[in-house]
Amino acid sequence: MTDLVPDTVPSQGNLYRDEAGRERLKHLDRAVDRLKNRFGSFAVQPAVLLNRKE
Repeated sequence: MTDLVPDTVPSQGNLYRDEAGRERLKHLDRAVDRLKNRFGSFAVQPAVLLNRKE
């Protein structure tokens, strides 16, 4: 869930990430949001949530 606040709301900066890293993360968040909007909220999940067959 990355759509909790609109893009017009200022975000708090992170002291440990450079501007380029922040931009990459912003683009990644937008891409994930587009995938979830198109294919459903469970289209993109952390790998640890996938069922493993052992």
